[in-house]
Amino acid sequence: MPSENKQRRATSGLSEFATDELVADIQVRGNRTVPAARITGQMQTRVGRPFDPRALAADIKKLASLPYFVTVRPLHKSTEAGRVIVLEVVERRTLRYVEYLGNESVKEKKLAEATGLAVGGAVDPYAVEEGKRKIAALYQDNGFNRVHVEVVEGSKPEDQGVVYSINEGALEKIWAVEFVGNEFASEGQLKNKIDTKPGFAWLIGGKLKRDALDSDVQKLTDYYRSYGFFRADVGRTVELNDEGTWATVRFAINEGPRYAIRNVTLNGVTIFEESSVRAGLKLSDGKSFERLIQQADVAWLRDLYGSRGYIFADVRAEMLFLEEPGKIDLVYNVEEGKRWRVGQILVNIKGEDPHTRLPVALNPLGMAPGDWIDIRKIRDAERRLGASGIWNRSPAQGTVPNITYEPSEETKQQLANEEKAEEKDREGVFRGQSQAPSGPTPWTSYKPPLPSVYQVQQLQPVAADGWAPRTTHAVAKEPVAAEPGVFRGQSPSYGYPSAGQPANGSVYQVQQSNAGTAEEALARSGTIFADPGPPAGAIYNGSTAADAHYNAYTGGYGGTAVGATDPSVAPVNAYGAPVQPMGVVETPNSVAPAQYAQSYPATPGYPPQPAYPPAASYPPADQPPQNYQSAPIAPPTYGQPTSPVYGSVAADSYQSMNPVNTRIFPSQVYAPTPVPPPNDPFADLVLNLEETQTGRFMVGVAVNSDAGVVGQISLDEQNFDWRRFPRSMQDVYDGTAFRGGGQRFRLEAAPGTQVQRYLASWQEPYLLDTPISLNLSGSYYDRRYDDWDENRLGGRVGLGYQWTDRDLSGMLTYRGESIKFDSDNNILVPEYVEAEGKNSLHGFGVRLVNDKRDNPFLATEGYYVSGSVEQVVGSFTYTRAEIDARTYMLLKERPDHTGRHVLTFQTRLGITGSDTPVYDRWYAGGFSTMRGFDFRGASPLRNGYEVGGDWMFINTLEYMFPLTADDMIHGVAFVDHGTVTESVSLSDYRVAPGLGLRITVPAMGPAPIALDFAWPVAGPDFDDKRVFTFNVGFQR
Repeated sequence: MPSENKQRRATSGLSEFATDELVADIQVRGNRTVPAARITGQMQTRVGRPFDPRALAADIKKLASLPYFVTVRPLHKSTEAGRVIVLEVVERRTLRYVEYLGNESVKEKKLAEATGLAVGGAVDPYAVEEGKRKIAALYQDNGFNRVHVEVVEGSKPEDQGVVYSINEGALEKIWAVEFVGNEFASEGQLKNKIDTKPGFAWLIGGKLKRDALDSDVQKLTDYYRSYGFFRADVGRTVELNDEGTWATVRFAINEGPRYAIRNVTLNGVTIFEESSVRAGLKLSDGKSFERLIQQADVAWLRDLYGSRGYIFADVRAEMLFLEEPGKIDLVYNVEEGKRWRVGQILVNIKGEDPHTRLPVALNPLGMAPGDWIDIRKIRDAERRLGASGIWNRSPAQGTVPNITYEPSEETKQQLANEEKAEEKDREGVFRGQSQAPSGPTPWTSYKPPLPSVYQVQQLQPVAADGWAPRTTHAVAKEPVAAEPGVFRGQSPSYGYPSAGQPANGSVYQVQQSNAGTAEEALARSGTIFADPGPPAGAIYNGSTAADAHYNAYTGGYGGTAVGATDPSVAPVNAYGAPVQPMGVVETPNSVAPAQYAQSYPATPGYPPQPAYPPAASYPPADQPPQNYQSAPIAPPTYGQPTSPVYGSVAADSYQSMNPVNTRIFPSQVYAPTPVPPPNDPFADLVLNLEETQTGRFMVGVAVNSDAGVVGQISLDEQNFDWRRFPRSMQDVYDGTAFRGGGQRFRLEAAPGTQVQRYLASWQEPYLLDTPISLNLSGSYYDRRYDDWDENRLGGRVGLGYQWTDRDLSGMLTYRGESIKFDSDNNILVPEYVEAEGKNSLHGFGVRLVNDKRDNPFLATEGYYVSGSVEQVVGSFTYTRAEIDARTYMLLKERPDHTGRHVLTFQTRLGITGSDTPVYDRWYAGGFSTMRGFDFRGASPLRNGYEVGGDWMFINTLEYMFPLTADDMIHGVAFVDHGTVTESVSLSDYRVAPGLGLRITVPAMGPAPIALDFAWPVAGPDFDDKRVFTFNVGFQR
């Protein structure tokens, strides 16, 4: 019987205190307006259920929290019919009216919103008193600092309404702000630090707020202490005029002494020479303390360690105040921690239906499993991902591409085991094993893993074409048997997101496999990301693994010398000098070549293999997709057999067949991963991304001061894939057809009054998932200039290579055009006569671009440098060269990284041969070159006709600042200056300052609308001037 009662209680949700006595009745007493049914409906205790004292106590607590009652008192007794419960309640009275008396400057609606009291609500004395406080705060925020509020009615439970009496007092506004005692900072500087200021023309704003005054005192105190005035004291006074309406605010400042640094101490620095680290710190012995510089030094130290793989290094700054007045000691406590390598690379694409191929996210990364983690490369990769136009980058909404890292599961277990072993060592207990021998283990005792191929292991069933799945559930995996050995470096049980990793969207892993061939890896995963590695047990040359890996990425930086080092990746101090690791002696004008090399065996490079699966892996469009499950791949195995002897005949023969550092254009994706020592900790990289709108179909009109009115029909896709044909109409509706490959495709038809342009272009930034890019375009162009008509039909081809980790790309270009030049026969200008009729043009060029901008359309930081040289043959033979350099300096921004103020410097320099025809020379004037002048109106003339120049030197200084909180409207102030001449000179130099607006409309694409006013102040008299220029859908 007891077991039956226990089972009954469990099924009914009763507690262990429930009795066998049933509830016979529940009575409510004292309720006047609230029905008894509404009260009992809130209770778990019900008639016919067993009586449970604990459940009844919970019911009473719940009823007491409702706004209907002042008190709830339970009574209960046993009867023959069962337990009878009586609830004695005292109801709260409801408000029949809410009135505000004496309010003249603040509307009653705002007062009601502030108090939250309304007719029909419960009479709550606490809420009435809280409403009084809120009314006073509302008035004080509006400058009525002497407001007085009284509760006339509503403070007693028996009151039926609420009445407030308000004495507003006078509105206090700021007439002036003064500072007394300030010597370090000027009055203008201090005014920029506070919120208390007179209103605009003393009419708009400028209300005196007492809370803001207290906040300003704290801001000024913090400002002085951030510059070492640790004893600074700030007070304030307010003086009102006779009417009590205008206030003069005076801040009294006692600056005190400014503290200087006596000594800078570095604790815990072991892997770098202390002298090199000190040279990189900006705060040194004898300098005055500055908090911002100290924070910058802490950030520099963390970057220094993070650039060498010590990503969890902890740097803390501590100030020690001395007995000597005005002196402190600055101590940096450093916990270096371990050096970490890249483990698995996880790609987390938010959303339910991601369609972008994984290599699109991985190609800009610049790191691979086994590399030392470099936080500088992580930041660069984040910037490249954000600038690609494929991933959502909206700082205001908190959505930006970011890369996080956390220890791999195996490393966590390894560190836990090490901690347990250290605890046993401290206790002096060694169970079942001898104490570890002292001294480092020779690196040559480790055997490299089996041939390795990068593989994307997807956590869900996917289609046979390797695209991102539409489902997000995980699939269990069965382990694959691997050769005997010790699993190190990669976790043997992986495939699912770790704790704290986003669960929504799709997560993928990039890892090493023990597949023997590329075909075997393809059969397991469906996508190849690297070429096969070396055979097991192969002999290695003397180059270190880090060097072999770097040369596999970039073509080498030290030939085949052992320990050759890349100077560009060596950490530097604040003055650009390399920071020396411990044990390396600095010598003048030289750095030891092996100082940053890693001392473990290298995996030699192999020629790259195609990264795309064979055509058979992609089903025809008329066949349904086939689902498959990627087989799990065992992690690398690190055994410890005897290593081959370097210098042997076998080693020499292997080196001759597989030289290191000889590939000119190596593949950064295909490069075999270096074999890391087994005890190195690994951290998994997680790429957190969200797809953005990449495709636009626009039909409209583009207006340009240089080109007139141009109709525009364009189809633009920044995430195109020509091989992803739709398998059904559903792919078209979902937007997955022809998308997801990271390619750029554009079709454009633009008929206009002065210009007609028809264009088709396609760009693959990572051809076959390699750093090689391919650009193809064809165009028809017709332009009516003031002095001639020009018609061009042709195409362009570009084959480039990208050094991703340096944001550097090189390209071989070709352009072929048929040009028809038609001028008025009455114009007897030699340049026009020789170009008359049809002309052929074939240009072969080389171009280098270093692009560090955060956004190609509205950049706010970074720089852009491009240089090109082209040899043209055909109807005319000449050589032309151009340099375009732009620097974007971020001056300030809001805490959420919006509202950016940017200063831009741009210089364009061009030179072309003397045989250049008039249609291919340099011209200036107009939005894209020099504002303040008509299109091509700032160019050399011959007999009054434009003939262009062989030399161009044009510069721009521009300051851009936000005008709206949503960053849709920016203001610009600029100065365009430069010249175009027929020979290299600075004659006819022109200067045009101006103001303008930039309006970004998301529906019209990323390029903003530009409205500019410029006024030429220097230049020759024959120029054609134009003050106003406007552009829609174009960029400079």
